[in-house]
Amino acid sequence: MQKIRFNYQSRRSFIASEPLTDGLKTGVSETLEKEIGEETAKGNQVMLFLNRRGYAHHLVCHNCGHVFMCPHCDNLLTVHKGVNRLKCHMCENTVPIPDICPQCHSEALFEQGFGTEQVSEYLKTRYPDIGIERIDRDVVTSKTQLETRLNRITSGKSQIVIGTQMLAKGHDFPNVTLVGILDIDSSLFSDDYRSLENAAQLLTQVSGRSGRGNKKGRVIIQTHHKDNLLINQLINPDCTYLNIAEELLKTRKNLMLPPYTYQAFILSNSSERINAYSFLNQLYSELSGIAYNYSNLALTPVMSDKMEKQQNRYHFHMLVTCISRKTLNMFLTEVRNIVSRKSLSQDLRFAIEVDPIIMC
Repeated sequence: MQKIRFNYQSRRSFIASEPLTDGLKTGVSETLEKEIGEETAKGNQVMLFLNRRGYAHHLVCHNCGHVFMCPHCDNLLTVHKGVNRLKCHMCENTVPIPDICPQCHSEALFEQGFGTEQVSEYLKTRYPDIGIERIDRDVVTSKTQLETRLNRITSGKSQIVIGTQMLAKGHDFPNVTLVGILDIDSSLFSDDYRSLENAAQLLTQVSGRSGRGNKKGRVIIQTHHKDNLLINQLINPDCTYLNIAEELLKTRKNLMLPPYTYQAFILSNSSERINAYSFLNQLYSELSGIAYNYSNLALTPVMSDKMEKQQNRYHFHMLVTCISRKTLNMFLTEVRNIVSRKSLSQDLRFAIEVDPIIMC
């Protein structure tokens, strides 16, 4: 197997000092726009990464502040301008983009945030003579479509590529000399302790798309938080992913988070909010009385999932954390035995998720 060399010339981050141009409002700063022009003029290719599909993040009424939400989920509706729809990326429900606000009947509606569709549209106006390829789940729905777009990139017909996580790995474009990461900030602040790890992995993979051939490659990371530790680790050419992982592991050890402890979610959901919550709250009352029998085990009270309402069902959870895998398994066995003796309605769903990958 041939070893691929990554020829990084530089990795930089900026945005706070950039002027608020129309391009930056659309996700492309003045500096990045200039460098895109320079690289494409040399016949090189540019890859832009934004892990947010659609035209805009959501739609807002300027007059009353109404935000358009999915009626089936606690989720903002994403603007998909090309098909004139608002779409929920949780349940895939869609509605036509409205002309007026349903609350105050104002026509002063505007989009907030940007997605791959909007970035692609802006780049086409700035570089009308350059082939631009967009790769995300909205435009790539089959293997054939993906192969067609990848062939246009490989052949050089498309010099600018804008895409989501689909671009992060598995594709080798030796003529890509510039990678732009448009929005890292959304990954920096999360209540999921894995968010920084996931961001570091994804950005390392995306950065690896540049400089894979004989040409030197550059990576530009746009951020409003240039002093952030992870940002500075990523732009340091002497810092590897292993260095970042070691730092994150130290933090997890100090906070007693996995892999230094073991976790499980006790979950319930129902089409009736009160049923899902009451069942789990009653179970918590029983479990909190026996949890002290298990050493080094902690049980949280009942909490809503981050997105409580999903596809017209209401979701709640308890989190169990324990130093010993054996002790955790013994406790969860007792949980299952207690629940098995209960009479659950057909609508109520109960589950235990051990070693959760995503925090509820």
